[in-house]
Amino acid sequence: MLDEDIFRIQCIGKWPASHVRIEFDNRDFELPGDLPVRAQEFWEQRLTKFPHFFNGALCRLEKYEATPGSLHLHLSRTCYRDLLFCNERVAEILKDFGEEALIRALGISVIIETADGFLPLMQRSQTLGEGAGLIDVFGGHVHPDDHARNGAPDVFLAIADELHTELNLTPEDFDEIYCAGLLENWQTRKPELIFETKIKLRFDELREKARHAKEGEEYIGILSVHESAEEVREALRRDGKSFTPIGHGSLILLGKLRSWW
Repeated sequence: MLDEDIFRIQCIGKWPASHVRIEFDNRDFELPGDLPVRAQEFWEQRLTKFPHFFNGALCRLEKYEATPGSLHLHLSRTCYRDLLFCNERVAEILKDFGEEALIRALGISVIIETADGFLPLMQRSQTLGEGAGLIDVFGGHVHPDDHARNGAPDVFLAIADELHTELNLTPEDFDEIYCAGLLENWQTRKPELIFETKIKLRFDELREKARHAKEGEEYIGILSVHESAEEVREALRRDGKSFTPIGHGSLILLGKLRSWW
């Protein structure tokens, strides 16, 4: 399977927080037709198998504009129920309602480099709603209320929150975080904002600190690949089918940022 069948790179850059602008429409995106009723039926069935699932508020990416000097994101509201429902019915929704009916809940992921030159990866838990059991970079979602600042979602606050809850990292542990690009999971059409940062811990120190993470149950192991073109290429060749589309795409994006390919 070709990379473009798995993910698409929408834009690449190096945008600090001061160069990322959010325009927020504080209204819920509504699924068309009978999809809301079907989404609720789907959700109730899913809860019988995964009673820990929570239908939290998420941000929908309406559109974006990217230049070398700035990234402008237009966001509205959606929810986790509708995300999971649409993930499983992309082809049907595209056929019956078109591209504009897709949920496009904005995910966030971060490429981390440790002080000794490793890229930490996680093997996702089997109890997660997306990418269960697969290898991925760390991340989650932007929550419009929990991650709000000055009346709008703050994507940098959101990714710092993920670093804390998943790895027990605090701002003192990492250098400045940059937004490095936007990917799209081509199988679900879900957009993913990719960040990059370096931490002050060695890989073994990170793994030890992560033992006390609040949401450490979201993964069953922390893996790593050395930060080099040869090691990343070999990891994707050897284990590519075990990666999530966004995990795979994040390593390809990193290679482009590093001019490895």
